[in-house]
Amino acid sequence: MKEKIQKALDAIFAEYGESSALDAIKMEMLAVLEDNFEELRKRGIVEDAAIKKVLSELDRTVKNAERASGSNKQKRLNRIAAGLGVS
Repeated sequence: MKEKIQKALDAIFAEYGESSALDAIKMEMLAVLEDNFEELRKRGIVEDAAIKKVLSELDRTVKNAERASGSNKQKRLNRIAAGLGVS
């Protein structure tokens, strides 16, 4: 279970590289997601369904954050390129 959630977090944050600050964020998010998973399991939801639900909530959170910031990966790359004078 933990490995599946960890892989999802790693995939989400892969574009940001490695840093101790990012590692701390990922660890905190992993703890929250694991707590959510355990709560679902306590309510009787089977493991696979609980993992899917936790990962679905994570995906929704990431998409909402991108919408709220008016940004996505391509837009960020475009802004960086524009700032560097690259088309």
